[in-house]
Amino acid sequence: MYDSNVSMDDSAAIMAQAYDLARRGQFERAAALCAEVLRQNVAHAQASLLQAVIAIQTGNPADAEVAARRSLLADPAPARVHALLGDALAQLGRPLAALESYDAALSRDPGLVSAHFGRGNALLALGRPREAIASLDRVLQSDPADFEALLKRGNAQFECKEFMAALDSYDRAVALRPTDAVALCNRGSALLLLANTHAALASLESALRIEPDLPEALLQRGHALCTLQRYAEAVSAYDQSLRLDPRNARVHADRAYALLQWGDHEDAAIAGYVRALEIQSDIPFVPGQLVHAQAGLADWSVRVPVASRDRIVAGVRAGKAVCAPFAFLAITDEATAQLECARIFAREHGANDAPRRRARRDQPAKIRVAYVSADLREHAVAYLFAAALERHDRVRFETFGISLRPPEASPTGERIRAAFDRFIDVSEMTDAATVQMLNGLEVDIAVDLTGYTSGFRPQIFALGAAPIQVGYLGYPGTLGAPFLDYLIADDFVIPPEARRFYSEAIVYLPDCFQANDGARAIDARPVARSAEGLPPEGFVFCCFNNSSKLNPRIFDVWMRLLAQVPGSVLWLLAPEAAVIDNLRRETAARGIDSERVIFAVRIPYPEHLARLRLADLFLDTVPFNAGATASDALWAGLPLLTCAGEAFAARMAGSLLRAVGLPELITSDLDAYASRALELARQPELLRSLQRRLIENLRVSPLFDTTRFVRHLESAYLEMWQRHARGERPTAFSVAAGP
Repeated sequence: MYDSNVSMDDSAAIMAQAYDLARRGQFERAAALCAEVLRQNVAHAQASLLQAVIAIQTGNPADAEVAARRSLLADPAPARVHALLGDALAQLGRPLAALESYDAALSRDPGLVSAHFGRGNALLALGRPREAIASLDRVLQSDPADFEALLKRGNAQFECKEFMAALDSYDRAVALRPTDAVALCNRGSALLLLANTHAALASLESALRIEPDLPEALLQRGHALCTLQRYAEAVSAYDQSLRLDPRNARVHADRAYALLQWGDHEDAAIAGYVRALEIQSDIPFVPGQLVHAQAGLADWSVRVPVASRDRIVAGVRAGKAVCAPFAFLAITDEATAQLECARIFAREHGANDAPRRRARRDQPAKIRVAYVSADLREHAVAYLFAAALERHDRVRFETFGISLRPPEASPTGERIRAAFDRFIDVSEMTDAATVQMLNGLEVDIAVDLTGYTSGFRPQIFALGAAPIQVGYLGYPGTLGAPFLDYLIADDFVIPPEARRFYSEAIVYLPDCFQANDGARAIDARPVARSAEGLPPEGFVFCCFNNSSKLNPRIFDVWMRLLAQVPGSVLWLLAPEAAVIDNLRRETAARGIDSERVIFAVRIPYPEHLARLRLADLFLDTVPFNAGATASDALWAGLPLLTCAGEAFAARMAGSLLRAVGLPELITSDLDAYASRALELARQPELLRSLQRRLIENLRVSPLFDTTRFVRHLESAYLEMWQRHARGERPTAFSVAAGP
């Protein structure tokens, strides 16, 4: 076990031999020599220290803790022993105790690199990444090429949502070790969140070539493929990850999202969300994703307790990441909760800091306005806004269409592309490159037409796309983040007393917040009730809002109306068989013949506008009103009844009705809504008089006066620019009504 020629009393010689054995990797023999010394002198600090080192090296942190503490009892001074104890405690999953040991080490030796490194790791484990970065920076000051410190610092920066900084750390780590799978994987994750999807996928696939069963790389590869809309491949990547870790809740949830986007897999997607929440009930945003997925199928059951609407609202009020903002709009109209939900979402997506702004330029000959959108295609935003874009004053304004998705070869896609002075596809550009390009173009005002809807990229605005940044049209609510200066609205959707519920300064247009096309085509061919499956006689209530806006509360009201109006039917948009089945079941459960609910399929837009004339009354939804769908109904001459709630999305249809001169069709609670609907169904002459007034007002009211709307919008932009040029902070203002 040891050299018998060495005296047992000569502990220094024995320890020298032990250190030599340890250096050569002969840990068992070295540990035995340490034990022999400790039998002779239990207070021998060096023997205990070497035992602790060996225990750490051989993966025995519990033994390391015992040995390190014994060494400190003999000699509490050495900083490296405190650091070693910290390493043992960290490996034992006790980061707070480890942090105390690292701090003790640094109090004795402020420059001890191993203690700074360990401290950074402990702080990461404690969820304190900002402090971890400072500790890891100290390591890198000593050795800029410390691979582990670069990797850990990247992780800490990632946790702080500083994705560009994290990418820099990962890039440096990969340069040091090009074949390290974890570094490549983490680099791919950062690239993905910076919207550099193709580069992210390449990095992740490099990681998987080195380590094919790396679960995180498989998960992130699924994310990349999903972003590229390669949903079948994404699901396959998630399946591979689940084979390695079948209880990974995050993978179940992300697989469910991919299935949902893939189409015709809604049931499997919902089952995936349920499984994720059964494994981990607090997985971020998944309760809301489950409710939203179910709502899309008109499935109002509560599959898991955390995914009830009441629990989701309570969770948001408590500051928890339980629901994405867009899905939350259909859950409650509580403005304070919507603001909190948006703030949480912005924070979780690394978009919660004020953006860096390019210095303002001198008074330009033309104000350059960039409209940033994922929906410059066959989409409600494009239907509403195309005519306004075409009417922009080209003498005073230069417009850019910044498309977050590839151009679409469709009539609306081609029309809206032609409406801009310049159309730029940034679908394959990173957020940083997009911002650099917009800054290079000296864009003065960047308008976010997407908000927190599909395809959103808030980092473009968080990084400072323009000196003035504005939210409009695509998302009816606040983004809860400092990167938008203004939100364009009107004093109905956001009354002045409600401004405190919005992080943006509110710009009040004089008539209505919503752009509209006053020349949209309606198919001239006559449409018969029979062609749509409607009965030849009887009152037709209708609602063509997406099924995700329906809920038991409003459906109860509708079913009572059918019960009170003999021969009436309810006409809904429901192209999916699952929606039809679920709504028929809900109808029968309320004692109404399910045949009295008629379902419409999607048809070309001009034909859809024409068929709306077959209905007698459009019934709006709460808490998420009709927006573009409401203007469709009004343009077709179909009266619409709404119930105005508290927040923006719950007041949209009321704004339209006010602008078209029919404020009497705005109610403020569901009892009044139900009473008014019943009154109109029972008094056909009253309804006909309202319809006549609607049709007359279409020609003279401001709602469909596109030219008037554009002049007001441009006045808003000019006022924003003038305030900016004077160095003023964004504050709410109203645009004066023009001719």
